[in-house]
Amino acid sequence: MMLNQTSLFLILQICKNYEILQKLRDLVIKVQNIWKSQVVALRSYQLKTRTMDLVIKNREIQNNQVEFQQRSQKALIDRMYTYKMEESYQ
Repeated sequence: MMLNQTSLFLILQICKNYEILQKLRDLVIKVQNIWKSQVVALRSYQLKTRTMDLVIKNREIQNNQVEFQQRSQKALIDRMYTYKMEESYQ
């Protein structure tokens, strides 16, 4: 990147002026802190989203387990009833 004379002059003036350098440094620190806080907020949101996805998946698994248990109990009761009926006919 080529800098023109005006840009070079401004850079030299800024470097010579300690107060401007301090303000520039403070501004850079503020921008970095804002970026960091935005990254933290994004990570937090991603964690919440992942947590909600896991909660939903966990709930689906629980529902499937309950349905399986109910079907198993019904099948067992039906089999016991059928066995008793077969036994009574003999």
